[in-house]
Amino acid sequence: MRDRQAQIDEAPDDIAIWGERLMAHLAGVGEAEFARNVLVQDAACRCIMVLGEAARRLTDLDPGMADRHPDLALREAYGARNRIAHGYDVVDYAIVWAAARQAIPRMVAAARAVLDH
Repeated sequence: MRDRQAQIDEAPDDIAIWGERLMAHLAGVGEAEFARNVLVQDAACRCIMVLGEAARRLTDLDPGMADRHPDLALREAYGARNRIAHGYDVVDYAIVWAAARQAIPRMVAAARAVLDH
């Protein structure tokens, strides 16, 4: 297993990678297509779940990270992960769409900023 600091250092990259994957899955996809395309919905949910798990890992390993970098929205990402993973039968895809188009790009930018410092 990687050491603690290596995991802390890698988690923002995981957040950025999975956020960028989500944005790539949605490239050229409009909201109406997203609403009817189960494959794209599944891809979006998978990316949010992995991104959220990376957020949880980061806050577990470095509890002050969320306060030092509020733009990462770590708690919110983990909450979204839990809602999708545990409420899979009641996922509101309009919320997934909004998160993917608004929150995820901000998280990716924040994660890249953390990595650059």
